[in-house]
Amino acid sequence: MGQSSRSFDSLKEMGNTFFKKTMQDDSLSPVLYQGRMCQALQFYNKAASVACDAKERSSILKNIAATQFRIGERLYRQLQHQQLYTSKLDSTFQLEKDLKFYLKGSLEAFVRAFEVGTTVQNADWISKLIESQQRCAQLMWNFILISQKHEMLSIILGRLHRLCCNVIRLTQPVLFLKLGRLTFQKAIEHQENGRFIESLQLLRDNCRNIEEAKKDKDQWEEAIELEESNLIHLSIGESNLARKRGD
Repeated sequence: MGQSSRSFDSLKEMGNTFFKKTMQDDSLSPVLYQGRMCQALQFYNKAASVACDAKERSSILKNIAATQFRIGERLYRQLQHQQLYTSKLDSTFQLEKDLKFYLKGSLEAFVRAFEVGTTVQNADWISKLIESQQRCAQLMWNFILISQKHEMLSIILGRLHRLCCNVIRLTQPVLFLKLGRLTFQKAIEHQENGRFIESLQLLRDNCRNIEEAKKDKDQWEEAIELEESNLIHLSIGESNLARKRGD
């Protein structure tokens, strides 16, 4: 075993020690929890710098992603608590900034781990990686919705669309179906309120989301059902708009 490989194993193990002990201690304050997880990250990043092959690189990238996700997960709980019990805008802004940083970093590391490890890791490793990344993506989805709730709908949907594009390609259709359902729901609300132009724009834009969702054979039928509903309401909206303009 070469020197670099021994250094990698040692650094990775030190990172694992910090990670496991932190996860096992429920009494840690948010600050101490994040501090210890950041120590784990430091060792993982050092290990990444001496990784000598794809298996080592993908392995440590997965650990980096998981650690950043755990930090983001704890920050998300803090944000929820803070929104309920305090109105300190400065601290909320910083918390949201940190949360976005760690979740974004986690998603990027998951994608890189998949790209590097897809040909050298086994099916179980890939499956667990995808499962962890989906949890992170769901948390980012929830964060976008609660942190951007006062933004224009187009901005919120745009950020959710970027999220759909920035995950492991195999999992993109799942998020696109979720985005398709949300977009359809908002389009129907606009239609019911007589906002036919906005509704039609959402329904037209939604066709692209549904096309992406159909790429996953496991949810193809659900995507087709959504597509049919989308087309029906497109027709209804166009008829309503024509009548309104005729009046």
